[in-house]
Amino acid sequence: MSDLVEREAVFDMLQNAYMGGNEFYDDLFELTEKLPTVEERKKGKWEDEKYREPLFDISGVKTWGVEFRCSECGFVHTVIEANGRYKFCPNCGADMRGEEDGE
Repeated sequence: MSDLVEREAVFDMLQNAYMGGNEFYDDLFELTEKLPTVEERKKGKWEDEKYREPLFDISGVKTWGVEFRCSECGFVHTVIEANGRYKFCPNCGADMRGEEDGE
């Protein structure tokens, strides 16, 4: 099952629910116009890999980590002991999966 939504279908739904100049619906129309489409998702990569020490894990144990920066928005993502890079930037939503991931 797909969660993809057509922007035009959302406009139609809002138009059917619109009750004459309601500010709430005006805001919804404006926000819907700004929704990104699937084709507009940015592709990015984690850059500027930097080793960081000391860091502390969730239980307070001293350890090390690696810091990465999003190529699209500059968001800095630090992973403890190099485990668990995000597949999508949590700040801008850029797809960070490389071709080697096969996804």
